[in-house]
Amino acid sequence: MKYIFRDIKDLITPVGKFSVYFGDEKIPFSVVRNTFDIPCSVYNENNDVTDKINISDTYHIIISTSVLEVGSVYKVVFSCGEWEFEDSDEHTVCYCSVIENRAVGIGAYDPNDDEKTAQIFNYSKINGFNKIMIPDKYDESKFTSYIVKVLPEKNGYSFRLLDKSWEHIKFQVAWIEIKEHSAEDYKNALSFWLT
Repeated sequence: MKYIFRDIKDLITPVGKFSVYFGDEKIPFSVVRNTFDIPCSVYNENNDVTDKINISDTYHIIISTSVLEVGSVYKVVFSCGEWEFEDSDEHTVCYCSVIENRAVGIGAYDPNDDEKTAQIFNYSKINGFNKIMIPDKYDESKFTSYIVKVLPEKNGYSFRLLDKSWEHIKFQVAWIEIKEHSAEDYKNALSFWLT
């Protein structure tokens, strides 16, 4: 891994900062470039490509499990803004905010997404539901690595370390200046890069 920053406690953006916490204590993390930075297409109402959006500020926050305790809950959080769900795909969920003239986003990979899906289908089948029903509680004994959940403010995630089977836990983050396109176009682009 080619680190941009190592063992920092804040990743500063033009409109706020990303930090990792255990309670009120900041946990050190490192940062690498997210290499999935291909241009994102902008579409008109006829679904024709009208332009492309490029990004330079897209990264992975890398948290070493060596500094974490199994069973403890941590959070990775952005310092400000009103956040909302933007998109999900392939076990990853993205939330975004528009702050001043920037769109900011954070994505999290859920290593237990397949197991959750299996439990949802099993729960629905056992209970005779004709539609998919989410159980009140998952059987976490079948989970691995860590459990991730969005924070109530949607400006980040909490995660509980289950074991140290992974050397690092990663969260994708990005920000971009809103220029010639709508804020919605830039948020859509962030979800493209972060999911």
